[in-house]
Amino acid sequence: DHHQLGCPGMAHGQWHAHTVVHTIMGHHAGHGGYDCDAGYSNWEHGWSYHKKTYCCEHEHKGCQPYHCHHHEEEHDTWSEDKRDYCCGHFQIACASTTLSPLGCDAPCTLHGDTSTCKQRIDWTMEHTFDGQENACNLAYSAVQVECDVCRACSIQEAGCGDQGPGSDPYDCNAALGNWCRAWSPEKKVWCCQNEQKGCQNPDTPPDCDAGAGMVWKKVFVSNHWTWQAAHGTRCVVCNACAVRFRQAVSAVSGSVMSKPYDCHAGLRNWGTGWSAPKKTWCCSHEQVGCPGYHYAGVHTHGNLPFDCFAGVTAGWSGGKKHFCCLHFDKGC
Repeated sequence: DHHQLGCPGMAHGQWHAHTVVHTIMGHHAGHGGYDCDAGYSNWEHGWSYHKKTYCCEHEHKGCQPYHCHHHEEEHDTWSEDKRDYCCGHFQIACASTTLSPLGCDAPCTLHGDTSTCKQRIDWTMEHTFDGQENACNLAYSAVQVECDVCRACSIQEAGCGDQGPGSDPYDCNAALGNWCRAWSPEKKVWCCQNEQKGCQNPDTPPDCDAGAGMVWKKVFVSNHWTWQAAHGTRCVVCNACAVRFRQAVSAVSGSVMSKPYDCHAGLRNWGTGWSAPKKTWCCSHEQVGCPGYHYAGVHTHGNLPFDCFAGVTAGWSGGKKHFCCLHFDKGC
């Protein structure tokens, strides 16, 4: 099961395997063991860092404007453009600040105008939602989407929580279409418990994007675990990877959902050529690329040209390294 040795039909060192060949016509892996045409349409998220580096250097494919995984511990010395790029794409070098301790007094700048979150909520309530029964809740939700810093402003502090005896503390229909970003953690818990809206799995980040430079952070609110968008250093819950994956899955043509990864592209070098999200998805959905998986994409009879489980890789010839990497993910 693990080394393709001692299997039924294999006797006296002879190889009688009839395994499936997964190739792309006209494309072959280079000397580095990477096929730079395999999975190229999704190279940014489907390729591993090492494959991107190899293919960029040798075939000018998969090149990135910045190497975000190189010396990332020195991100304080990076340029602002590099930090913005690496934060937005990989949640590396993001600002380490959390939600503002100023709450509703935090300054929110929008279209060149700066005011506190409370002032903006009051203005939006009066000018955008004037006359509506739930104007305060609508304004509160709108401002939280417009200004990330205002997510630290609670609905009670904004003055929208107390609406008279017997009234609900939250309007669970306000910003329901964007609840995962617009609602506060307290509102999510209350609306889920009382109206079965805004419920989420405490073990899985929400399906929506947390926002530029933001990640989903697990927080404990009202004796329940929920998720709150916050600025983060690197990837608190690897949200960006999950979001990009779900966005790719959501891309549809008609009624047919497309796959985020081609699990047969680059399969012969999956161990070092695939990104971690691709390995996880392909293992879960197509049972390839799982830990311990070995690719043997050859049709052959007779003795194998090399014993890929004997000797030290440092002493192998170039031909043996190429063969064993290609078929057994050894010596790559």
